[in-house]
Formats: sequence, C-alpha cells, structure tokens
Amino acid sequence: SSSQSSKPLRDYNTKKMKPLLLLILFLTTNYTIISQELVPKLQMIDSEKHYCFTTAQSKQLAKLIELGTHNRQLVKKLKLQVTKFSVLIQQKDQSIALQATQLQNQVTQIANQKRSEQLLQLDNKRKTKKIKQQKFHKVLLGIGLVVLGTLSIQ
Repeated sequence: SSSQSSKPLRDYNTKKMKPLLLLILFLTTNYTIISQELVPKLQMIDSEKHYCFTTAQSKQLAKLIELGTHNRQLVKKLKLQVTKFSVLIQQKDQSIALQATQLQNQVTQIANQKRSEQLLQLDNKRKTKKIKQQKFHKVLLGIGLVVLGTLSIQ
C-alpha cells in the first residue's frame, strides 16, 4: 500500500520538476552563449597591435560576414523589387484613372444619345401633327371648293 501511495506522489513530483529542469537548462544555455562572445586576444607583434581569434571564433566571424554580405545583397534585391512594384502600381493607378475617364465619357455619350433620341421623337411628333393639320386643312379647302363650286353652279 505504501509503494502504491508513493507512486502517485513520485509522478506528481516528476511533473513539478520538469518545468524546473527546463528553466535550469534554458538559463545555463543562455549563460554559455553569452560567455562565448567574440572577444579577441590582443597580441603585440613588432610593436603593432594584432587581434587574434580562436578557430571557432574565426568560423563564427566568417559566418557573420557571409550573413552580412548575403543580407546586403538581399536588401539590394528587395529595394529593386520595391522600385519595380512602385512603378507598376503607378502605371496601374494611371490606367485606372484613364479607364475612369473613359467610363465617364461613355456615360456622357449615352446620356447625349438618349437626349438626342428624345428630341428626335418630339420633332417627329410635331411633324406628324403638322402633317395631319395640313391634311385636315386640305380636306377643308377641298370641301370648301366643292361647296363653293356647287353654289356657283346653281
């Protein structure tokens, strides 16, 4: 019974210890990284100062230099791409403005065409009415001539 009661206690303690172990591991790793800075040894050779690095430090410096060179090239490429995209955006904006102007012109043309059609329809109605009036007047004139002719014959 005591072995069974100690097992849950041991599991509980193990669960509590895992975060502590991770914290200790994290802190020691950070301390070792900080302690391995790139501090050169200063050597005097022929009364001139020379900085000496270990092989590991030299490798790390070479990696940092390569990374810096790579980053500078990457920055140049990205600046070029940004410039190209800026030009493309400017061209796109100009194209959109031109299309908006064209659309406005087309809307104006359509409105003018509709107005012209309305004016033509009104003119057509007026002419049709005028023609009907002229026909009516001709009929009245004809009837008047017939009546006048009939009266003058009698």
